[in-house]
Amino acid sequence: MKRGYRLLAFSIIAAVTLTAAQAAEPGQIIANSQDWRDVYSVMLYGSIEKKSAGFLVSERHSILFLNGVAKGNHILVFSSQKNPYVKGYKELIEGRGYTAEEYEYSNINLELANLSRADSFIITDDAYGYNAISVAPYAAATRTFVLFAKKENIREVTDFLQKKAPKKLILYGHVDKEVLNALKPYSPETINRDGDRFANNVEIIKKYQKEKGSSQAIFTNGEFIEKEIMSGESPVIFIGKNNVPDITSEYIKESGIKIGVLIGNDLVGTATTLRRGLGISVFVKFAQSARSPGSMISQVEGLDFFYLPTYSLDLSIQSIKYNSATNQLEVTIRNNVQQATYFKGTYTATAQGTTQTVGDIEPVFIEGTTTKTVVYSVGPYTTDEISARIYVIYGESKNALEKTIDTTFCPTCDKAIQTVSVIDECTVTIDEVAYSTFKNAFLVTLTNPSEVDCYTDVELKEVLVSGEKKDFAPSKIARLNPQETKRISIAAELDELDLEDNEIVKARAYFGQREGALIKYIDGEFELKASSIADAFANNLSYALMAIIALLTAGITWTIIRKRQQR
Repeated sequence: MKRGYRLLAFSIIAAVTLTAAQAAEPGQIIANSQDWRDVYSVMLYGSIEKKSAGFLVSERHSILFLNGVAKGNHILVFSSQKNPYVKGYKELIEGRGYTAEEYEYSNINLELANLSRADSFIITDDAYGYNAISVAPYAAATRTFVLFAKKENIREVTDFLQKKAPKKLILYGHVDKEVLNALKPYSPETINRDGDRFANNVEIIKKYQKEKGSSQAIFTNGEFIEKEIMSGESPVIFIGKNNVPDITSEYIKESGIKIGVLIGNDLVGTATTLRRGLGISVFVKFAQSARSPGSMISQVEGLDFFYLPTYSLDLSIQSIKYNSATNQLEVTIRNNVQQATYFKGTYTATAQGTTQTVGDIEPVFIEGTTTKTVVYSVGPYTTDEISARIYVIYGESKNALEKTIDTTFCPTCDKAIQTVSVIDECTVTIDEVAYSTFKNAFLVTLTNPSEVDCYTDVELKEVLVSGEKKDFAPSKIARLNPQETKRISIAAELDELDLEDNEIVKARAYFGQREGALIKYIDGEFELKASSIADAFANNLSYALMAIIALLTAGITWTIIRKRQQR
């Protein structure tokens, strides 16, 4: 029997069995899995089917959770075959006086999508858990099930959709090219504003408001599952950990939302900023009634949170220097993690009783585990006694600047501003931008026409990949000797359609005599040249010939030596 037919047969058997169980009208549905995708699917299924749903967060929690379920309820458990918190949970439940049914699945997401009453579907990539949180209220309110799809499982998803014949299909956030191509026959609606989770969040809230409408919203950062988030009763609005992105605050102003419910107390500072700036009421939900019996002191306990995998962002100020030769403040930012990031800084410098504020007009891109120096004209100052207040906001995309650096550099602080006097004589030109289908990389040709060594970093801006604008940069700074021309490789996977969308590319080269201070830059737009495997062979032919000649020379030399030794 083919795999697809086995899955169909299994689904039919499961559906018949579950229908019989549902005849007992379960009063509680429980997710018994350590996988957030399973927990999310069970909670969404419960909301669509209008049943109370919950989840386990540990083995101990399996007992504590039951203390909050009224006796006499019939409990329906969906357990992960591979990673449940409790094996044989049905027996434990029945031992405490409930009736129960338990179903073990290897793919709870597809199984519950099949068993639910959903006739429309949202497709998202499980690599970005916050996207699933963003669409949850709309999905629950409109009887739409969320499916997790990527190139590894898209065949299973398309087989499922072919049987379901969905009424509507939405692609949300960034998804693999293989997913985009496989789902084209369904003419899906796409919500993806260049992978910006805050901009995408605003778009799905607009759809929710059009369908249901609400003057109340839930505030969260998309990093955990919680019961109210999954209920569909209010839309979810993402706020940052330290900052509210402009696109979010602007939407709230015009949305008619008057009340915000903050889930958890980690973002109280950001929610307070919203309340003060926009004049809306904000309530914090951080606890629930205690479920531990016999306790006279503890009347409340923490909320049940199931945490999602999160990306890491971490920028720091590596140094600030005042260059007296150019009257510029040189601020060097370090990205401490692999995740590429955007930042926007404001720097208030004070010296000799004069204060001047400088900063970035547009967000600046920095590749993972690299440094970037930005320069600002200040002064002139004739003293080393310079102080500066630094406020930098940063995030994963230009509109998602949610984290902050708020610090001070001063002569008596732990961090001081250094004074240097350097005339940078470095010059770099961008000669060509090509794309190698053989290497899956951009090849940027740079020349150093100056008489000094130059260090350079390249950035390709707003490259369209599957219709999504992305910035690319190499993983390390390159060194160019005087009069040297060098090709810089920047890894990026583009297909033929992407190449057609990028006939012209924007490039910027940062450069300077000091590796840690690339204080100059040059911009340009270039016709993108395609480089195939034949080009790669031609470019490396001379090196190959040199290698062959060297091997032949070595072989001949060795032969002569051996003959002499044999005489």
